[in-house]
Amino acid sequence: MNTWPGGIRHAMDQDEHESWNAENYPGTLQLCIDCDEPTGRCEEDGIYIDDEDGYGPLCEECYIVHKKIDERSIMKFHKLKPSSAYHRPAPAPI
Repeated sequence: MNTWPGGIRHAMDQDEHESWNAENYPGTLQLCIDCDEPTGRCEEDGIYIDDEDGYGPLCEECYIVHKKIDERSIMKFHKLKPSSAYHRPAPAPI
């Protein structure tokens, strides 16, 4: 948990405040909700599951993990093998 410099709440000049923030806050960096690492993105281009109000923000690595889990769930629901999801036979003509 973050505390005041020296553990004492006090006024800081602009340079001291900037230095403190640089060491103790990620600034405008967006942190991944799963791994707490910087996403490399900001609010405008953050990655979320479903939509902007969905689960996130996520870094690209965690997003890939979620998408793989989601694909497996869909395939399990439809009882598809991973290869058959992309190579379905064409429907028979009527």
